[in-house]
Amino acid sequence: MEPDARTLHNPFTTLNIRLARHMIESHLLYLYSQPSEFTSWSSSLLFVVLHAIRKKYALGENDLRICILDTRRLRDTTIYPATALMKVYDIQNVDKLKFQYYSHEYLLHGRLQNTGCYDLADFDDLEQAGLYQLYPELYHRTKDLIKKVLAMRELFTERPITWDQSSIRVTKRLGQCFRAQFELPVALGFVGLRRCMENETVILQRHWNILRDLTLPISYLGAVHQAADAEVVEDDLPEVTRLCLFLRAFTDLSFPNGLWCD
Repeated sequence: MEPDARTLHNPFTTLNIRLARHMIESHLLYLYSQPSEFTSWSSSLLFVVLHAIRKKYALGENDLRICILDTRRLRDTTIYPATALMKVYDIQNVDKLKFQYYSHEYLLHGRLQNTGCYDLADFDDLEQAGLYQLYPELYHRTKDLIKKVLAMRELFTERPITWDQSSIRVTKRLGQCFRAQFELPVALGFVGLRRCMENETVILQRHWNILRDLTLPISYLGAVHQAADAEVVEDDLPEVTRLCLFLRAFTDLSFPNGLWCD
């Protein structure tokens, strides 16, 4: 649920420091007695999917949707790394507020003003598209989300797989649950959830006939190359690193002669 625009402090820094700290802590701990001016977003598809599974099967919630956000197209809205706010507002790195639990999380302040910057998919559609056919280990009924995320991240890193065509087709169907501009990052996000036996370019070359028609918006190219050129390595978020590498490999295969601008 998005914050009520009438109650927002614009900018957020006008909020009393003590109240801001309490709001951030309460938001991160799912304590909703304190109204929050934030919505939570994640760079980790693994976390998002496990969170939805927990909501559906451990908490009995229905009508769940997965939302993907293009942060490059945000207007008049600020999104903060959760750990950055935790440090600025001197939130202690202990217990359920350990920074490592929130390295994937981003807090968006206020309401989304540009409806073209995000898309929604019904979680039921992702399940029907083959989510558990691809990753049966994801299904769970535990309420301890962090424990499940850490366990799956370790499993998916220590036990690599080899991709076959039927599995790649499932990732494509999962991507196609979203609008065309988001199909590719979602599909490659699912490929990157688990460490692979071969490098990203080899995998994409082998299955290029399946994936080549997915849309790579030109506006993505700068961000993809910036991430790769910066040698983004998220030691505690390996699935994020793998997604960056797959996007870079897809870009290189799509534009074998390089990119040019005037």
